[in-house]
Amino acid sequence: MLRADRRRPLRLGIAWPLTVMAVGYPLWWLLGIASFLPAVAAVVMALHLRGRQVRAPRSALLWIAFLIWVVLSAATLGSTAPGAVPDSLGFGRLMVWGYGLTMYAAAGIAALWVANHDRNELPFPTIARSIGWLYVWATLGGFLGILAPQLELTSALEAVLPGSLRSNSFVRSLVHPAVADIQSILGRAEARPRAPFPYANTWGSVMALSLPFFM
Repeated sequence: MLRADRRRPLRLGIAWPLTVMAVGYPLWWLLGIASFLPAVAAVVMALHLRGRQVRAPRSALLWIAFLIWVVLSAATLGSTAPGAVPDSLGFGRLMVWGYGLTMYAAAGIAALWVANHDRNELPFPTIARSIGWLYVWATLGGFLGILAPQLELTSALEAVLPGSLRSNSFVRSLVHPAVADIQSILGRAEARPRAPFPYANTWGSVMALSLPFFM
């Protein structure tokens, strides 16, 4: 009985939105929801800031100006850049633009979330460990992309989406787990690892940006 009294209840720290997203990333990728979790985590982080006197550095004005510029860029969605694939303003372009704007806003909220918690509430090692897990997953995904580049699956979300969305190349890239992109860059087909992320470029960015936190 005495031993039971000494047990501490399991409590999730303030960093749980980041930890759940990063540590469980391969599972969310297989379910097809990993690409949307940053926005969900940002909503939770914003709720954490509710009731606080939110402090923002002066450089946040540059971030706000950037978001305004992204919003204004919607006026060019009907244009086609020289050498680009011709397309008209439609749901596809609006969807890509809206997704990008959402991710930019989510990143800004995450920065405010970190800045408005002191080191006792949100220790840097806790943040570093969570982001470091992304490096681990990217490394394992890279090996998988080299060893089995043709491997791809149907995610749970993909299975329940209507056909009109599944056939959209952008949506498919977000919800369809594949371990590599097969592309001809040097004149021959080569595998570019991407697991557990939607694009090979994203995989490379995560490897580079998460390595310092892993170290």
